[in-house]
Amino acid sequence: SPGNRFPFAGPPPAIIDSMNQHTTCEAVQREGCATLRNLSVASDNQVAIAACRGVTAIVGSLTDYPKAEKVQVQGTGALFNLSFSPLALASMKKEKRLKKVLKHASKKFPDTCEKYCDGVTDRLPYADVKKAAGEWPIPIQKSKSKSSSAGNKKGENAFTDDDVSPTLKVLSHIHRLEDHTTSTEDESKVAIAELARLAVSYDHRIAISAAGGIPVIIDAMAQRIASPSIQRVGCSAIQNLSCNEDNEVAIAEAGGISTIVAAMDMYLENTKLQHKACAALRNLAASNNDNRTRIRREGGVTSIINAMRVHDDQKHVQEVACSALGNLCLQNEDNRVAIAKAGGISRIMLALLTHADVAGVQEKGCRALYNLSMNKENIALIREEEPETVLWDAASKFPSECG
Repeated sequence: SPGNRFPFAGPPPAIIDSMNQHTTCEAVQREGCATLRNLSVASDNQVAIAACRGVTAIVGSLTDYPKAEKVQVQGTGALFNLSFSPLALASMKKEKRLKKVLKHASKKFPDTCEKYCDGVTDRLPYADVKKAAGEWPIPIQKSKSKSSSAGNKKGENAFTDDDVSPTLKVLSHIHRLEDHTTSTEDESKVAIAELARLAVSYDHRIAISAAGGIPVIIDAMAQRIASPSIQRVGCSAIQNLSCNEDNEVAIAEAGGISTIVAAMDMYLENTKLQHKACAALRNLAASNNDNRTRIRREGGVTSIINAMRVHDDQKHVQEVACSALGNLCLQNEDNRVAIAKAGGISRIMLALLTHADVAGVQEKGCRALYNLSMNKENIALIREEEPETVLWDAASKFPSECG
């Protein structure tokens, strides 16, 4: 279906790798060509397939199985779809065996292959080899000047900004993160940060999730737990991705909550990390009660309160932490009890006192106290903090937020 042709990060390289590793298996070659044919309807996949040397893999299948009609049909059909991409067509132009396999398929199976072979053959004269698909995953370029000089030095196979759509970036970054053995820490950090940036968009949140990016990001965080920068950008990516109810579930199922908590506990002094981590837990607890329970069981309540304690002078940390605690209280009596037991009420009160002129802290803090007060025992604990003056001041200064 058209929906299934949406560009995925995993399939093109994974399929091509499988084809290359199982050249003696006709079924793998047939199904590989068929899947690449379906995926190559999408323009971003055309570029990704060509960049991953998919043209070579398809031509290899056609060469190895000249009498297998299904391999020939699927392979020539895939090449036909790919030929609509200038980058893929340029890659075909450089493939020395192409004309021979097209001629054979057209002659051997004219009823099923000839139209595809003729279409590719007709387009080949217009191919520009200077536009051949570049390295995959797309090289991370630190500056335009360096990118330009590097491209001129090699003379070919460099992606331009026009070639790299946001979806193609998703494909490339996730593929890079999947291979921990070849990606450096800096490359992984840049890839996750770029995915975090892209995930601000609703459509890209869906694309990253559909591409299998959520478990890949979480796994990268787990693999590089010794890197605070990886943990920070990872929490930022989860924060943005979790602004979607389906992604909330996927993140939890992939172990995202325990990964966030581990990062918070390991890098307690890192203000930016704590801010992003609290924001991620806030989003994960926004509408999913199972996640609220899981956050408590994974130690998230304690981690949030510790972040508030260590960074009590940081208004941004206090705001998202209060918001996270407020969300955790929603429809969850056990969490209300746990937050109070961990000292959450006094921490929220201290945030309100310390940041009396910050609207966000006042709004989120008052809301958290309100949600906590749904438990009778908590009402008594809140009264012990003598909150009347603080709450009155908040309502007076920020009536629309706290009144």
